Amino acid sequence: MAELDYAFIAEYAQITDGNLTVVNASFIHVKTPVPGFLSFAVAGRVRAPADAGEVHLAVRFVAPDPNTAITWRLGLSTEGHPVYDNKVGILFAIRTTTPLQAHGLYQVFIDIDEQEVRRLAFEAVAP
Repeated sequence: MAELDYAFIAEYAQITDGNLTVVNASFIHVKTPVPGFLSFAVAGRVRAPADAGEVHLAVRFVAPDPNTAITWRLGLSTEGHPVYDNKVGILFAIRTTTPLQAHGLYQVFIDIDEQEVRRLAFEAVAP
């Protein structure tokens, strides 16, 4: 069974040559006027059995207005990753720019194989 090693919200995240580069990770609030836009990333690492084939990752962004939600779905292949203790570590990074219509709590939910495994959140506050 696949599991989440770690995940966070950051200002920027990118995977290059098997390495995860992150800037200003794990923030919990942003000072911004609304309405407006926010660029951010969700990144982390999934650990899975080497023979799992593919792991299904879903990242859901939910705004304070319950009608505003975005979901990204990724199929993460276990092939081609170094194997340690019959498991592989698969990095992921999603960069996006999303509208912020109001101040309040914005949440990110991470699901692995249709099971919610993490809730991350940040608050948008007035500057």
